[in-house]
Formats: sequence, C-alpha cells, structure tokens
Amino acid sequence: MILYGLKGFTHGGGYLMTLMSPQGVSAILEALVLDPAELRLEQTGGLPQVHEIVDGALDRLIAARGITVLEFPAWQARKDELGAAIWR
Repeated sequence: MILYGLKGFTHGGGYLMTLMSPQGVSAILEALVLDPAELRLEQTGGLPQVHEIVDGALDRLIAARGITVLEFPAWQARKDELGAAIWR
C-alpha cells in the first residue's frame, strides 16, 4: 500500500500525522493496525489522522510502513493529483 503522510500538531501540542493513499480511506482504515498504547487513529469524515501517544511512535510507524512524509506544498500537489481516489 502506498501511504503519504503530513505531520502536524494537536491543539495540546502533541504530534499527529494525516494519511492519504491512492487506494483510498477505506483501504487505509482496513490495513493500518496500531498499538493503542502508542498511537491513536481518528477518522471523522476526513482523511485519517494518527495521534502519537508515546514519543517516537510516529517515526517507528513511518519506518515500518514506508510512509512517504511530504511537506505541505508537496502534500497539496499530490492530493490534487490523486483527486477523488483518496476518498474511496
């Protein structure tokens, strides 16, 4: 599965990463298995977000899943390129 990530911060100052894939949201939700003691997955109608609970957990997820982390301009360009496919 191809995964792209955009790192960000929660209102409380924690780390999070928004995910998208050409395979769509449903494929991400089906394939992503997280340790709930380290990471929390949230998806409320938008793209899925992974919230870090334990320091370093996002970096371990990125390495384990081969997630391509993009800066915002590249994220937006990829999102535009993939179009409606990311919402399946």
